[in-house]
Amino acid sequence: MIRFTISRLIFILSLSMPLEPTIPVVLDTLATADDLRHVSAGQFLRSLTDLEYTELRKEQTNGLQQDATRFKCPMCNCSIYVRSSKNGLRHFAHPKGKGENCPWRSESGDDLREIDSTRFANKQESRAHKQLKNLLVEILKTDAAYREVSIEKVISKNGFWRKPDVCCINQHGEVIAFDIQLSTTHMRYIVERENFYKVNGIRYVWIAGSDETTLERQAFKDIYMSNDGQILSINGICSQQAKDNNIAHFCLFSLRPYFNGNSISCRWEKAIINREQINWGRPGDIPYCWSIPSFDDAMKNAVDIRGFGYLRSNLFEAVSKGDDVSAQDAWDQMATRVGGLKWNQLPEGAPTKCIGSILSVALNKKHVVCNFADDDILQIANTILLEGKNRRGWTHLFETVAMAVDSYVLNAATCQRKIERNKKTEDDLMQKIGPVFDAFFHWGAMRRLSR
Repeated sequence: MIRFTISRLIFILSLSMPLEPTIPVVLDTLATADDLRHVSAGQFLRSLTDLEYTELRKEQTNGLQQDATRFKCPMCNCSIYVRSSKNGLRHFAHPKGKGENCPWRSESGDDLREIDSTRFANKQESRAHKQLKNLLVEILKTDAAYREVSIEKVISKNGFWRKPDVCCINQHGEVIAFDIQLSTTHMRYIVERENFYKVNGIRYVWIAGSDETTLERQAFKDIYMSNDGQILSINGICSQQAKDNNIAHFCLFSLRPYFNGNSISCRWEKAIINREQINWGRPGDIPYCWSIPSFDDAMKNAVDIRGFGYLRSNLFEAVSKGDDVSAQDAWDQMATRVGGLKWNQLPEGAPTKCIGSILSVALNKKHVVCNFADDDILQIANTILLEGKNRRGWTHLFETVAMAVDSYVLNAATCQRKIERNKKTEDDLMQKIGPVFDAFFHWGAMRRLSR
């Protein structure tokens, strides 16, 4: 993300706009310093991983209803939302009817009120949607744990209502709502429904079709990226398994890391599971399958199965001792095996200390040569990693690891300010470092995923 001075912003405003206007600069209303308020929209959006992009889309969409989005158009001060073009280009846009006189408003802005009414305009897709609803009802009715299975029953709560495709009551007397997802659905549709069911303590389940190629659409990413890469589906096998065993079965699509030659990639894996393999969570939670490892753990397992775990041990031991030579050797060997930047391609600024600081946060114990106490992780992160200009490129990676292990350092105001400052830099390693970082640090691998 690029920081903009007022003079640079004025220069950008003076540039001629393309035939299809976009918003090149956005106003960050939560910025803690004036020089961090104006940021390059393109640079910022490109720096986001798939999960971060989904989270931003939900955050901006939620804010639209109160005209209180975090990022606004600096030209007209309107709330804006985030979308992807047909070519996959991420960009900010004005909702239709907002910022009418703004030179950065796109004429093709979505009318968020009309999205739902056109969702199933295609008759063929509508027939597939109806077939899946009937199939889901058939599956649920084979299971004595579910009763009052209904199609498009209105659920009314506190003056608001929703009409899920299918709903039922489970053995605990709790309502479960299901919606079939086959089409390109606007984020507003997803957010409104998820919010309604969560606020009212109703379990909510998205059901996808059986064609995994559709899962690459942004509308599906908006669902499964925040659920550890999992989304449920149904097919004829699920129905037969349900009838044979008198228990509901579902088809689980899950993103899994795997070795693709000399690189780590990810792919969809499919498995038939029954309802007892699903963690339904608390009312309002999105269910997930507990019987498979998380994406992060699967990343570690993939590296270990390949026989490269010893390189991880070698690197961790080397950075703990401040041994630059051994650290470089372990890093470069792993980079050769899985892909990514070699040691001499990393930013100058003591990579051994940077990696050791991140490891210290991951394990909540000092693994870097310094004078701080073994348990003073806050000072290690704050001083060694986040302070120096030539180390700021590691900040985004550090944040994903810290979030994965729920580190307390993220709650410190000093760290928060430095993270905000450091991420607004062109030196961010997130999209550059490659699979080698995930091979060493499985913590947060799902959050770092970009496909």
